[in-house]
Amino acid sequence: MKRLFLAFMIPVLVILGTPALVGSLMYDGSGDEHMPVDLYTEDADAIEMLYAELDASITDIETNPDEDLVYNIHEDIINTAIYQAIKDENPDYSPGEDCSTTTECFAFGEMQQVEGYDVELGLIGAWVSFYDTNDVADAGQLALNLFLQVEANNNLRYKTIVEFHFSFEDDPDYYYLEFEKVKIGRLPVPKSLIVGALGIIENQAGINFENELGEMKLGDIDLQNLSYKLSKDEILQQLNSADEEQNDVGAKLSQELLSISFEKQLIRFDIIEKELQFIIGISQLRNEAGTDMPDYLYTLHDQEVVDDEVVYGEFNPTLFNPETHLKDLFTEYLFNLALTDNNFVIKEKAFNKLIYSEADGFADTREMRTIDLGNGETKTIEFGLKAIWFEFTPDNIYIHALFRIDDIDSEVVITAEEISTSPTELQFEFSKITIGKDEGEADGEYTALTDLEVFKEIFADFGDVEFGEFNQDGDLIISASRLTSLIQGGTVDGSVEVTEIILVQDGIELAIEPTSTTLKDVLQDFKSELNNVIGSEQFTTDLEAVLDTTDGGAEQATYDSIVGLQEALLNEEPIATEDVEELFNNFSELDEQTQTEFVETITNLIDPAIFADYESLFGEFSSEDIPE
Repeated sequence: MKRLFLAFMIPVLVILGTPALVGSLMYDGSGDEHMPVDLYTEDADAIEMLYAELDASITDIETNPDEDLVYNIHEDIINTAIYQAIKDENPDYSPGEDCSTTTECFAFGEMQQVEGYDVELGLIGAWVSFYDTNDVADAGQLALNLFLQVEANNNLRYKTIVEFHFSFEDDPDYYYLEFEKVKIGRLPVPKSLIVGALGIIENQAGINFENELGEMKLGDIDLQNLSYKLSKDEILQQLNSADEEQNDVGAKLSQELLSISFEKQLIRFDIIEKELQFIIGISQLRNEAGTDMPDYLYTLHDQEVVDDEVVYGEFNPTLFNPETHLKDLFTEYLFNLALTDNNFVIKEKAFNKLIYSEADGFADTREMRTIDLGNGETKTIEFGLKAIWFEFTPDNIYIHALFRIDDIDSEVVITAEEISTSPTELQFEFSKITIGKDEGEADGEYTALTDLEVFKEIFADFGDVEFGEFNQDGDLIISASRLTSLIQGGTVDGSVEVTEIILVQDGIELAIEPTSTTLKDVLQDFKSELNNVIGSEQFTTDLEAVLDTTDGGAEQATYDSIVGLQEALLNEEPIATEDVEELFNNFSELDEQTQTEFVETITNLIDPAIFADYESLFGEFSSEDIPE
């Protein structure tokens, strides 16, 4: 910081070599009045101020959903940050009327030899000012103000304010900051004199500014024009270099998202009305109010009823048991096999519950930040990734990722087209990404990406995932062997295998076969016995003693589902998988005791020998295995 301080002091040192100009023109003691000492408090916190401003910006776009997010970084925030930076180097710094020691009154000082004088420069304070069109000829200008005390040979002492004025430009390809002018007190100093002063200071103070400033890792400084240019590509290259060292997939993704933001001008800076505005093209990224993850994922959360409305709490891992869920899948397969003779379909709901549970409700991908709004008021802001889930169609899969900042939702949807060439593998190539797209929204009102080469590289780094893997080209592979392991999680290992997989609406269809003739015979016998039980009059008669068939509730709905299945079997009509799903949906609404009695009604009618053979090879069959 001291080197930067010296660079800013160049005009002062040069003009001090011309004593005739020093007296009245350079003197300016108004720094005590203009320096923002009201911000210099023990609890000064620029970060909290940034969050409070973020809250205000979010509140603004909540009431104006078609507008972009404008994040105003006003002077007080930056000046508080400057104060905190000085305090980091000089903990005693506390300027103002009550300061008494050098370390309290000055940020720091520096002694230099100029034209035979011993010149001591003391920095009393530093702050920035923004200027809009009402104050200066051109908008987009800012000034760095340095309040100095200059003492020469221990007998000439005075104060002055040095104002360094800059213009700022946010170009699609770079950021550009150029020095415009300087004022020392009331003395304007031409830009050309500043450039000439560089050579004098280099000679007399032994400072090579080109070497000193060349140590900067980013951007280019032009000493002839007194400008600084930072290429946005250079920012990305710097991030890429860091990624290569860390080999961090998340960092690569962040870099690509930043590149997209630069390319599409989704992030912009401007200086308007005395504020540095950080503008995010949120209108092209956000979704309509009410956008949320699927409702069934909330069944894995605590909940309570408040004023006749269900209020969801935190993710509760005890509400969902993945092992039991896998057993549910296999039991559902048995019922479908017995009643429909169709292949089994694993619904996207089952996949998504497993993913959500394994990720612990994505709690680690979100952050809660409580900010101080002043006057004793606080607000908690949630931001981060809320959930990931899959959607299946006969030709594509869609990977949904929902991001949230407070009450603003942005849904990212990645489209992957099926390019499978084998009946035992589903292969998907990623073709498109949309961000913030709502139903019926026209092109240009959301962000769409079709160049996914970098994303494919990122996917390739993922390797294995819950039920598949990414190959070296970044394609997603869902294989029969992977799904075999998934299904076997609900039965005895090695008892069944998936022999074919087909992408269908809302799920993946599986052809499942026992792994041996013995297992196949046992499963076939159990299938036939289960079919006979469900189609028997005795079953409905016994159920009438278990289920209330008069109140129109879940018990009657479950009974009616059984009656409907029996009628289809009697009339030799085909039974659809959806009819079996309806039975299970109704069953899930029963209380635990009634569920147990329902299952016992089935097992009591199954041949004991067949039932024993089945359980010895495929695992227990009980009420806990009925899918919900």
